[in-house]
Parts: sequence; C-alpha cells; structure tokens
Amino acid sequence: FSNEKTGSATEQESNQQHSSPKYCRPTAIFSYDWRRPLPELCTELHNFCEETFPNQPVQIVAHSLGGLMTFAAMRHHPKKYAPGAVVVGVPFETGIQYLQDLHKGYYTELDRCRQFTPGAQFTMSSHWGFFPISKKRLQDRFVDVTEHFENGGDHEIKFDSDKSGIGKIGTEFQPAVKGASAYFDFYNPDAWEELQLGVFGPEFDDKLCDKQREAYKEHMSIQMAAAKAWRKRVLGEDEEIDNNDGILNQIPIRFDPLARGDAFPPLVACATNTIPTVNQILRRKRQTPKSTSTISTRKGRNPWNDWEYDYINGRSVPGDGRIDFDKAFPPEFVPHKVVALDSAHAKQMCWEDSGGSWGTISNEVILQIECFIQSKDVISVLESDREVAVKEFERFTTNMTVPSQIDSDAMISPELQGTKKGRKRAIVKSLVSRAKRARDRLRQRYTTAFGSPSTSGNNAPGLDVATQQRRISARGRKSFFRR
Repeated sequence: FSNEKTGSATEQESNQQHSSPKYCRPTAIFSYDWRRPLPELCTELHNFCEETFPNQPVQIVAHSLGGLMTFAAMRHHPKKYAPGAVVVGVPFETGIQYLQDLHKGYYTELDRCRQFTPGAQFTMSSHWGFFPISKKRLQDRFVDVTEHFENGGDHEIKFDSDKSGIGKIGTEFQPAVKGASAYFDFYNPDAWEELQLGVFGPEFDDKLCDKQREAYKEHMSIQMAAAKAWRKRVLGEDEEIDNNDGILNQIPIRFDPLARGDAFPPLVACATNTIPTVNQILRRKRQTPKSTSTISTRKGRNPWNDWEYDYINGRSVPGDGRIDFDKAFPPEFVPHKVVALDSAHAKQMCWEDSGGSWGTISNEVILQIECFIQSKDVISVLESDREVAVKEFERFTTNMTVPSQIDSDAMISPELQGTKKGRKRAIVKSLVSRAKRARDRLRQRYTTAFGSPSTSGNNAPGLDVATQQRRISARGRKSFFRR
C-alpha cells in the first residue's frame, strides 16, 4: 500500500491502492457478532482461516476485540499463522472503563438513541472478560471518595455524577484521585447485585421481575466463568499468583500451550499514545433527595441508586480515548513489536486524511510479510541444496560401475585399475570428493544468506538484527549443516 500525501484528492485516492503486485494475495474478511462469547469467536476465527485457506499460512490484520481473537488463534496454532499478525487497539490488559457501559449504557447517533442500555448489555457475553481477575490487577482504577464529601466539607475533588464519558475525547491529562479501593469480584454476579449495578439497580425494579433478574444472573455466571477461564488459559493470568505477590503476566509453564516448543509467530501491536484516556472511576455514597424520600419502587427500595459514579474526572493517561496505551500490548512472555499511533480508537483503521493511521498500519503489514518471504526464500535455498546432494548421490549409486562417472581427482594407482577392488576404491574416493565440494557450496550459500558462519550474522544484507540473530543461532547453524 502507499499513503503518500499529495495535492489533489484524485492523487490521494490513487496512492491508496496496492502499489506492487508482489504483495497482492488472496484475502478474506471474517465477520462476527462481537456480542457472543470470546472463546467461541476465537474458535470460529481459526476454523474460518482453515476453511478459506486450507494448508496455507495466514497473516491476520485485526482491530480491538479482533486482536484478542487473533492472539488466541496464534497461541494454539502457531504454524498456521507463521507469517504473523498486525493488531491494533487491542485491550490485552484489563481495565475499568467498561463498567460505565454496563451500569449506565450509552447513547449512539449523536446522543439521541440510547441503544446500548444496561438491559441489552447484560445479555451480551464478550465484554465480561474485560475486567481484572484480582485486586492487584485493578490497582487504583476504581476508588471510593465518599469520605471527601461527608459532613458537607469543602470539596477539593470534582465529581460529576453519572455523566457519560464514552466518545468524548479528552484535551488534557488529569492526575490520579486518591481514595479507598472500591474493588469487588467482577466475576461474581452476586457482587453486581449487592452494589446495585446495571439491571440490579432500583431504577429497574419496576421494569424487571425477580425471575428475569435470576435469568440475568444465570447468564452472567456462565459467561463470567468462561471469560475468566479464557484469560487464564490464553493470557496466562492467575488470581492465586496475583494474590501471592506474583509477577503479573509471567505465565506458569502449566498454562503455556507453547511449552511443546513451537515459536510464537511474529506479532506487531499498534496503539495510540497521544489522547488523554480516563482509566479511573470514582464512586461515592449518594445523598437521597428529600423530594423523593417517600417514594419507593416495587421492591420497596428508594428509586435512587445508593451509589453515584463519576466517569470523567478520574486520572487520564495516554491512550486512544478508549484503551490505555500501556494496556494495549500482549503479555511479556510473548515477543512483539510496538508501534505508536496518533488516532482515536474508532478511527485507527481509517486513512490518515480521515483522521486514522492506516498508512502506518499497512506499512507494518508489508514489512512483516517481506520478512516472511525472505525466510521462505532462505528455506527454499536450503531445500534446493539438499535436493541437489540427494540427486548426486543417487546418480553415483545408480551408475557406480561406469568408469566415465569416476572423477579424475579420484583416480587410483595403475596397478589397481581395471580390478574389482580398484573400481570400489575409485567410487568411494569420488563420493568423498563430491561431498567435500557440496559442503563448500553449502558454506558459500550460507555465507551469502546469513553472513560468515564464524560471526554473529550482523552483516547479513537486508535483514534486521533480531531476524539475523534468530537465524544465526547455534541450533539453526547445526541444523543447516546436518541438512
């Protein structure tokens, strides 16, 4: 792809095309329902790739939730995705931002259509895996500031009750707000009900019956268990290790599907680090308005929720307006390349002239596939040398009694010429001589592809340092000469 800026719209449109047939290859779009359980989506993505491109390696470009699906597919089937993947704006690490979506919902279509209400959000499945599985992972991203507002004191903390922050791009970074940890077990439906979150709030008492709420809890229990198990299996998280002061994202061997020795495919993680992104939610006890103190719901509760939440005045950090920059990368046990962007989450896959970063992303896609092509070319060279050596051996073993096949440098003493013993000795010397020359040719090709075998390989033309070091490893060199 090309993304050079030019003067006219026509020229810009022309540049936003495939610039070389070298990189043109069959492509396919995987469409999915993002509301469904994440484990199911991961399985369907891999099945789609196997059915669409059978017995072929696949490179994936994915955004947001699609990046999590891609990561899981690559972990369990690394050979299928050997070319690698470029993922953008992926919530690898958990946060607290999605609590707002579930508790209050949000508006779409210029704030006129309240489409994603709590009643609808709680029926979905994928987003239950976006929450931390332990208090250590939550850190100070959810704090209770009630004590700052008790007894009508002078409030130094700004608190905007229940105002939506979704889709509103911040303009300046805000410091962290101090308060008591408001952590609760995000994977326990009873905890959500106790805190009157979402459909369990009093504002839904007259809309939902007890049977409907129990159905919500049953659905939550199933999806929360599946989401938590997925995070532990795929991302290596474990609340027991966290609670025992273990190191985050240091995956135990028993959870590692790659322990069998397969290398993780190349991974490029792109994320924005220029937009202030609120990653801290504030909570305080609500003071019930006097005008509604005598009103109660069907369940006899005050119609006002016991808690108030502020989604816009907590700490803000570099991100894309939705996902923190430092939470958008895979666990440390997976090697990956970091690429910084400058566009909002919803715009990242758009071209630069539309406020996106697709030019940068597409360049990474090309660089990744170029590296894969180079590695395939090197393997082809090795296979070619191996085939030549096998053919030479077969030719000599087939025609070993024909004197014309004996090299001049393998000639034997005159007294043995014409005898059975002499012919056998000539054949052996000829094969040894051919083998030495084949070895020398292999060394010459090895030096051309990798640099001198006696060096670290840093002189190899056209290859980055990491690729050279990987290919020049002792294990790889031994395997090369064995072949």
